[in-house]
Amino acid sequence: MINENVNVYPDANNFTVMETPGGCGFAAEVSILAEDGITVCFSDVGNVPTSPVCGSSADIQDLNYTFDPSFPAACNATFNGTIPAACASFCITDPCGCNDDQLDNVSGSGDGSFSETVEITGLVAGETWTVTAISSASPGTAPSGINAGDLLNDDGGGAYSISFSHFDGAGYTIMVEGPGAQGAMGNATFTLTNTCIYPAITTPFLADVEYCVDETAVTLPSTGNDTGGNSGGYTYTIDGANVSSIDPPSLGPGSYMLNVTFDGDFINDDVNDGPLDPAYPGCLSTVDVPFEVFALPDPSFTCPTTDVPQCDGVVALSPVDNTGTWSGTAANFVNGNNEFDPLLGAGAPLNVDLTLIYSITDGNGCSNSETCIIRVVNNCAADGGRFDDE
Repeated sequence: MINENVNVYPDANNFTVMETPGGCGFAAEVSILAEDGITVCFSDVGNVPTSPVCGSSADIQDLNYTFDPSFPAACNATFNGTIPAACASFCITDPCGCNDDQLDNVSGSGDGSFSETVEITGLVAGETWTVTAISSASPGTAPSGINAGDLLNDDGGGAYSISFSHFDGAGYTIMVEGPGAQGAMGNATFTLTNTCIYPAITTPFLADVEYCVDETAVTLPSTGNDTGGNSGGYTYTIDGANVSSIDPPSLGPGSYMLNVTFDGDFINDDVNDGPLDPAYPGCLSTVDVPFEVFALPDPSFTCPTTDVPQCDGVVALSPVDNTGTWSGTAANFVNGNNEFDPLLGAGAPLNVDLTLIYSITDGNGCSNSETCIIRVVNNCAADGGRFDDE
């Protein structure tokens, strides 16, 4: 039994329907959908018809096939007709499949791809459906894995499908034709279009990508928005290890790579299902952020390990880095050569613990200091005063 629905085409009062079964010796039932939406039917039994069935919607119920068994050449022909949307559905069965392969998710480079499957249903097996045109819906990378002239796959149950990839923000427009070979009289043409986008992300919470090793850990947010204001969740790794913060003391000095992954919340995956056009299926977007943890500068100097005799001369402090500054109660007795001079100025007080602090800030903005306790004892004169050679 052949069951095909066809439009009365080009109009309800003047049409031609060519119903040629793919085999011989069975019943042919043709259901013709008039332009007013009324379906009228007729049937006959026999072999292939010797001529097209012609008429108008007014007298279609009086039409009859004339079958001629001596006309076998038509047995290998195919049905020609215009198939209305009412009896065949062309749709996206698996839209905006995230391949999560976009390379630059900060700027939205457009190289991330989506998998897509389109399908025609409501037909019969053995037809020929052909891609007649495939292009990007917007300026950008053309779809891949599909070309004009490709045939849709017949599942044997009246459904025909084809799968391909399209790209971030560019989308696709596909046109297919059937049920006969491309260009056959009466073929129907269907068109679909869809455009999907990847999240474009920024990392405003990373105000700094340079840290001193003694800085407090920076907690990384678990949720946020992409540049379009669409919500999602964040996950992070540092050199492959899952983290929720940047903790310089735990990391130690060195160069690191923070991988930021944004998983957008699903909004829609088909421009026809709203509310966002292009569709936003909530794909993964990843960006690598290099950062540096700097060691602290070395503030060490030579701190006297024993009491300093008042009149034995200066004590070389010999800081490793001469760019620091001195502070503390002993700082007034450090001369321009980074030497501790007990007799400098009014002289250091005797038998008192004096604090000497050396502080340094390097070119990375990292600071460090070292503290020394100095006690000066008298060895200058019997009365405990300083020597005066005059």
